Amino acid sequence: MRKLFTIICALFAVGQLVAQAPVIDGRMQEYVSKQLTSKQVPTKAIERYQQRMADRMESTALRGGDPDSYLVAYVDAVANSGSVPGLVRATLWPDSLARIADPEGDFYWFIHAMTDLFDPNSLIISDTYIEDDISVQFKAGNIYEVDSFAFFFLYDRVSAPSVVDTLRVYLFGEPNISEQNFIDWPNAGDVTDVAYARYNNALFRPNSSILYTFEYLLTSADTSTAFIARISEGINTTIAKNSKIGAAFHFISGQSYSIGDLLFDNTTGSAGVLNNFDLITYFEDDGLFPISSITDEGALNQAGLVETEIRYGLNALGWNIAYYPAFGFGPGWLSEHVLTEWQVRPVGAHFTAGGSGTACQIQFSDRSNVGNIDGWDWSFGDAGGSIAIDVENPVFTYLANGTYTVELTVSGDEGNFSFERNVAVTTCFTGLNDINGLVNFDVFPSPAAEFVSINVGLSTAQDLEVGLYNAQGQLVMSDRIQGALNYQHSFDVSGLAEGLYQIKLQNGGRVSTKAFVVQ
Repeated sequence: MRKLFTIICALFAVGQLVAQAPVIDGRMQEYVSKQLTSKQVPTKAIERYQQRMADRMESTALRGGDPDSYLVAYVDAVANSGSVPGLVRATLWPDSLARIADPEGDFYWFIHAMTDLFDPNSLIISDTYIEDDISVQFKAGNIYEVDSFAFFFLYDRVSAPSVVDTLRVYLFGEPNISEQNFIDWPNAGDVTDVAYARYNNALFRPNSSILYTFEYLLTSADTSTAFIARISEGINTTIAKNSKIGAAFHFISGQSYSIGDLLFDNTTGSAGVLNNFDLITYFEDDGLFPISSITDEGALNQAGLVETEIRYGLNALGWNIAYYPAFGFGPGWLSEHVLTEWQVRPVGAHFTAGGSGTACQIQFSDRSNVGNIDGWDWSFGDAGGSIAIDVENPVFTYLANGTYTVELTVSGDEGNFSFERNVAVTTCFTGLNDINGLVNFDVFPSPAAEFVSINVGLSTAQDLEVGLYNAQGQLVMSDRIQGALNYQHSFDVSGLAEGLYQIKLQNGGRVSTKAFVVQ
């Protein structure tokens, strides 16, 4: 295989063939039915790919040594969601002149190009690839550094060795990707969103915003009919926040051919007189709706195809400018995807939370995957939670048990990123009465600039330790109450950094705390 990297402006001139090209009438599920029954992926190839799926999910070996990088294939998420993906061969042919022999009547081929969109923010991708609490999740608000891209194919040649076919693969980003809500499809209601790539049928390629163009010259050496072949390309691009990336696949025959030449025989599954390039795809069969069509899942990993009407600008519904979403429906609903893999590194904010061993205290640990972080902004979700604490791994003392919404915002080379999660606090005692005989416990003023004062009243004289702690749980200042019923004291906080602090009263294992702010 020879590979070229030039961007082509005019890919395939249709010329006078357009007027002669037969147009298929019918709905998408009829196309799907023909595709499902035409040619099967070899059993050994399916078994080999299933093993690859297992290896990808169970091992970090495919990450290139980077623990923050993932080799993401949406087929994993589909399988993880409960659907059963089946591999299918999608034959690409640049126009509708090629004929298919079929027991129910010959017809002309209709899949002229395909595209596949990768949306890393899908919830089912996050559910599939989140391995532990340390990993940065796939979620909205992250950006994604993309290191490589791969796809799979079968290629069946019947021509002379001198013939060279061409496969062009385009990687593109937004604004070439759009979204539309379908409200008029059977069973769809008003819940089905699709993402689709824009198409230029005059140039036979995506409409704009091409990131990479790869051109492969296919010869006899590239014949692959028993096992699916894989092509991987190293790339260096970034998926912006809340964005997607796409790949488009276009096959251009190097053979001379005429209208009606046999592409393949649908009865025997064998090629005719024309070379067959089959892009490996899979169907997501989820009954009423495919997982990737349910907006609550945030999934817009969808494929599209250029069928006959779009190829020649004849679609009456306005789809001439787009790769038509590869959906089919009948008794259930099928969604087709191109079998692709993307090596991606999520970049964003993340943190873990756990008990510190001290009552009411939670240890927070930054696990953000952002280059050269220069600031941390923590909000702990309690009464003083709006105060920013610029600390990487703070310890925070809560006043009571409960569930708190904690948010971390970090800033670094790639910009600002935020992450929030609910944190359950279960290690506190019951409140002010944790100290026996505690009548009142006042800490003021808050915020404090020079001094913070403490006023404690007890019903029985006792000894107590008094400590002033910073957000990391470190003791900054201390004093003692010795056999007294009342206690007043002031700490000089003028030399302390701004932030959230706590005053802690402790008698053995019994503790009471009050928070205040220095600013």
